[in-house]
Amino acid sequence: MVRDRKLDPQEVARLVSVLGISGGPPVTKETSLTEVLLQFLRFASRECCGECMVGHLGTGTLSSLLESRAGERELLAKLSELLRTSAKCDVGKVAGKVAELMLKLELV
Repeated sequence: MVRDRKLDPQEVARLVSVLGISGGPPVTKETSLTEVLLQFLRFASRECCGECMVGHLGTGTLSSLLESRAGERELLAKLSELLRTSAKCDVGKVAGKVAELMLKLELV
């Protein structure tokens, strides 16, 4: 299945540098795209400016739904769009944009 697709080491290195996932659990060629997105959303939740509820709570809620795999795709897509369009800081907006794109491409 695409969502469990593994990355080759070069893809992982590029993705980690682009998303800024340093200092977290190691990302290897065995790491799924869902786990990479979860790590990024956890990072975004910690790094959001805190000026809006959408950014801080939205990233946390999105990662919780993805982690539990209980979230249906439509809800995940709506929450991602809300983050992208409503977060005050770029960290929240980028988190929404990345999640929305990965959902749209069915990578998670």
